[in-house]
Amino acid sequence: MKETVTGVGVLDKGVAILDVVERRPVGASELARAIGLSVSTAHRLANAMVTHGLLTRDESGVYRMGSRFVTSALVELSRPS
Repeated sequence: MKETVTGVGVLDKGVAILDVVERRPVGASELARAIGLSVSTAHRLANAMVTHGLLTRDESGVYRMGSRFVTSALVELSRPS
C-alpha cells in the first residue's frame, strides 16, 4: 500500500486505517502492524472512527467499514465473501 502524506498526521493515519479495513476486516493488533502504529494508538484512532460511523466494531473486536459508507462501493469490498 502506498502511503499518502499530507502533513496532517491524524488524517493520514485515519485514511491509512480505512485503506486497511477496506481490504478486509481486522482487529486492532493487525491494524497496528499494517500501518506501523502502536496497538493502543491504532485502537484509539479506530474507536474514534467508530464513534463517527466511519468504522464498526463487532463483539470479537474486528473493525469493518462503517455506516457512512453504506451507499459506497467500499462497503461491498469490506463485506466477508
